[in-house]
Amino acid sequence: PQLNDKKENKAIDQVSHFRGVNFVFNDRMGESITRDLPQLNDKKNTTQQQEFDTRAAEALVNSARQEKDTNYELYQYAEKLSGEEYGVLKKARLDAMARFPHAAHMLCGPIQGKFLKMLCQISGAKRVLELGTFCGYGSLWLASALGKDGQVITVDRDTRAAEIAQTHFNAASTHHPDWAKIHLIISDTGEFLSLQNLQSYEPFDLVVLDADKKGYAAAVDSLFQAHLLRTGSILVADNTLWKGAVLGFDKAGASFSSEHWIQREQIAREEARHFALSQGTDPDLAEREAKQSVKSERRDRALLQAMHEFNIKIRKHPRLDQLLLPLRDGLTVARVIDDPSSS
Repeated sequence: PQLNDKKENKAIDQVSHFRGVNFVFNDRMGESITRDLPQLNDKKNTTQQQEFDTRAAEALVNSARQEKDTNYELYQYAEKLSGEEYGVLKKARLDAMARFPHAAHMLCGPIQGKFLKMLCQISGAKRVLELGTFCGYGSLWLASALGKDGQVITVDRDTRAAEIAQTHFNAASTHHPDWAKIHLIISDTGEFLSLQNLQSYEPFDLVVLDADKKGYAAAVDSLFQAHLLRTGSILVADNTLWKGAVLGFDKAGASFSSEHWIQREQIAREEARHFALSQGTDPDLAEREAKQSVKSERRDRALLQAMHEFNIKIRKHPRLDQLLLPLRDGLTVARVIDDPSSS
């Protein structure tokens, strides 16, 4: 399908919500992108899962990127000259694109993957925590940097996507036994980050936040409270520019009150009913659609506010020295420093 078709654009927006620990990207319909994926324990579907045409998926996504991204050729140039993407990594990426073409944007991509690998190598990281696994592509980049004495703990709550990720991890362990072991945990981030659970872990050298965007700030607090971030640890947070919308929020200021949204919904429903009646269409359906639209707008606004407040929190945090990079959808990299109050 061509992405310049307005109806197709709408459909993509509606199904792009990944209901895993990667809790929202286009938080609109609350629909799991893995809903049509055949179950891995279904013998009838085993062969079907192995026959995804990854070349067709790559062509589809590349075509979409060319139409949407004016810097596509520059991105290709940078990708080509940024070092090799291991075969097992490319296969995992194309497999995820074939299975979930509407969610291809959730993959970190080769350039960001290589950047994460380089962060690990420069910092000498050996213990990595990743919140948000999806199909395991980013996890594999991290594992490739740590060596066989390292460990990647990756957390996601979507069991079906996690099963796909585990197949990629198994393949990597066969072809690259010198890579770090990846331990996949199926859990909600809130449960995993509970103080009681975190007490069983040792400090991490690098932490990647790519799940439950509204929970980024709470995740950082929990990790510090459990003493799992120490001086020298690296914190990485993805999607911190949120499709550029944070700029508009920064200018707009504070969030709207509950009364605002109640009034907004009432006006939208009245306008929708009046228009439907004038067009001879179903006014009740028009009201329901208007209500859903305002509800989605409110969720988007709350998500955007959470991301903006997280960026401010990191900027002001006394123990973080941070850099917000305009890489893809925004990537924040912060280094944990000594507590100024203890000096």
